[in-house]
Amino acid sequence: MRQAALDRAKLIFTLLDADGTGSLEAEDFELMATRVVAASPNSGDHLVAVRG
Repeated sequence: MRQAALDRAKLIFTLLDADGTGSLEAEDFELMATRVVAASPNSGDHLVAVRG
């Protein structure tokens, strides 16, 4: 059970360490955000309608 928890923590860390440097930095989150926006370019279109 303990090993499974450690394996999950390592996996989550690997996913968050977007640039693969071995540490979590602001750049990792900026890179992830850039990737999300690139993968869903029209996802913010509804905000224009709501705010507009």
